[in-house]
Amino acid sequence: MTKSKYQCIVDRIRQDIQNGKLLKGQKIPSIRKLADKYHCSKDTAQKALMELKYQKYIYAVPKSGYYVLENSLEDQQDMELSVRDDRHQIYEDFRICLNETLIGRENYLFNYYSQQEGLEELRYSVQQLLLDAAIYTSAAKIVLTSGTQQALYILSQIAFPNGKQEILVEQPTYHRINDLLTVQKLPYQTIERTPEGINLKELEWIFQSRNIKFFYTIPRFHYPLGHSYNRKEKEEIIRLAQLYDVYIVEDDYLADFDSKHELTFHYLDDSQHVIYIKSFSASLFPALRITALLL
Repeated sequence: MTKSKYQCIVDRIRQDIQNGKLLKGQKIPSIRKLADKYHCSKDTAQKALMELKYQKYIYAVPKSGYYVLENSLEDQQDMELSVRDDRHQIYEDFRICLNETLIGRENYLFNYYSQQEGLEELRYSVQQLLLDAAIYTSAAKIVLTSGTQQALYILSQIAFPNGKQEILVEQPTYHRINDLLTVQKLPYQTIERTPEGINLKELEWIFQSRNIKFFYTIPRFHYPLGHSYNRKEKEEIIRLAQLYDVYIVEDDYLADFDSKHELTFHYLDDSQHVIYIKSFSASLFPALRITALLL
């Protein structure tokens, strides 16, 4: 199988470093020279250098170029993690591993604008993680956001295939979507949710008589009511959504805490009327806000 130009550049520079042809601190050929040598675009050459930087073979000097890293891979040793019998051990070990992983990857993680939907490797990892929860989708349909609020903002701004404008929200609901609707002055309707759920006949009347773009709902462990939809209720809501061409935005932020592993709206839907939002902050720690948006 023929290697891509990108892989050829990565392999050649890596081999030259490993066999001593490129010494520690020595400057790597410029992006323009690499592009000329390998008959490829400058973007391809730059991508190869970014990959080598991520692998810790080279480092960048602003307005100067790339250089062979002083601390090469063969000089590195695995970090030893101390084993302590206290409740903070997992957090401390996770923090150390996270910090070590992020070192030298700033540009790769935060300046890789060509993948605005999120890093491809991370989206594939999230896809595999979602399989355990019976969420079947492709990485191409996953968008990573910095939190549920950003995901909701994006959904509130883009046009949907049904061409409708109004947003339906339960009350009470996640306070930030209420803030979003108010601040952005978006057209919306409300439906009451009680500890027993919502009135499905009222829901049908709203779907039928109003111009509903999507229905935002929290499927399980609703805050502050604690209500979760059962399968029969979910199937009926999906039937109404399909019948009246309304999308369901399913905010499943507490999915990791459901020991019964109830099926989602997304799983039960067969007409692509469900947009699934999955947050990881509650299951890891609140300061980490990464959300998967399944379109």
